[in-house]
Amino acid sequence: MKRRVLNALAGLSLILALATGGLWGRSYWVGDELYIVGAEKYCVLRSGHARFQFQWGKPGIAWRLDRRWEWQTLRPAGGDAMSVFNVYVDWQGDTTVVFPHWSLLLALAILPTLRGWQLLRARQRRGENLCSQCGYDLRATPQRCPECGALPAARPATAA
Repeated sequence: MKRRVLNALAGLSLILALATGGLWGRSYWVGDELYIVGAEKYCVLRSGHARFQFQWGKPGIAWRLDRRWEWQTLRPAGGDAMSVFNVYVDWQGDTTVVFPHWSLLLALAILPTLRGWQLLRARQRRGENLCSQCGYDLRATPQRCPECGALPAARPATAA
C-alpha cells in the first residue's frame, strides 16, 4: 500500500512538474491569470515572464462578485526572468508571494527523480541476484534475505 501511494504521489508530482515546465516556456510569450473569488476571500494565480505570483486577501469594492472564477490570457509584463523570491503584504492586508518557475519545477521533480532512481536500483539488484530491499547477496540463501527478511521477487525460469 505504501509503495502504491508513493508511486501515485511521484506520478502526480511528475505531471505537475511537466505542467510547470510548459507554463514556464509559455510565460515568455503569454501571461495567464486565474481569479477565484468568494464572499470572504479571493485568490489570484498569475504566471508571466518566468515567474508565478499568488495573491490572496479580502475582495474590495472593485471586485466583480457575479462570478466565482475567471481565466484571462494577456501579454506578460517585462521583468527579470531570474526573479528572486518575494513575499509582501500591502496596506489593505492582501498577501502576495512571487517566485520563479524554475524553483517550483525543481521542487516538483525531486520525488519522481528519487523514486525513479529507487526503481532502477531495485531492477539492477534483481538481475545481479541481490536483495531488492537492502542489496544483500542472495546466492547462498535464495529463499529469503538473511539481512532484512524480504522475500526475493519471483524470477522467470531461464532455459539453460
